[in-house]
Amino acid sequence: MTLFRTLLYALMLSLMVGCVSTTSDSDDDDHEDRDTELDSNDNDTNTTDTGTDTNTGTGTTTNTGTTTNTFTLTSSSVPNNVLNLANTSCTGGSSLSPQLSWTASTAQGVNTYAIIVDEPTTSLVHWAVYKLTTATTTLAEGASNSAMPTPNVTVEGINDFSSQSYTAPCPTDGLSHTYKATIFAFNTHPTINETVDIYTSAEFKTTFAASIVDDTSITFTYP
Repeated sequence: MTLFRTLLYALMLSLMVGCVSTTSDSDDDDHEDRDTELDSNDNDTNTTDTGTDTNTGTGTTTNTGTTTNTFTLTSSSVPNNVLNLANTSCTGGSSLSPQLSWTASTAQGVNTYAIIVDEPTTSLVHWAVYKLTTATTTLAEGASNSAMPTPNVTVEGINDFSSQSYTAPCPTDGLSHTYKATIFAFNTHPTINETVDIYTSAEFKTTFAASIVDDTSITFTYP
């Protein structure tokens, strides 16, 4: 009887150990499955992060536009940016208006131009030309008061020397003065009383900003 109990106890103990081992193995498998799922989630997260980090995008940062406006103003009367003393200043006695040429502005809706020649430091206006048509791209030297394009359309405005034409620079202080010629492009030419209204280039740009779609200028010195 004692032997039988001993054998029965040993059998029960063996069965219990086997159950514990199976449970432990099952738990280990569960842990491995969970570890696998976590690794998979980590990979998914890394993939998402990588996608965000490498999306640099170039649509807005490199889009510089395809239209280039080359609106420029030049003058053969100011070689090396110095006014021609022989013809267009008071020194030579001729006091001819300077030659000016410009390229057509590519701004949208341009239908007329205006030109202001002034001395910014003294705010003196030497020449004002209004209602230049888009067909006009140059003013010959000496055009003021004698050979303006499109008569009865293009008009000269009053300047600070009480003249409705070009007045040549004639400083008497012996110092070099800087002058500026500016051409403005309009989509609608503003109403200007050319016999009364006087504007420096800066004042003109501010006053008629709503109608000005483009402008360009050159500077030159005298003497």
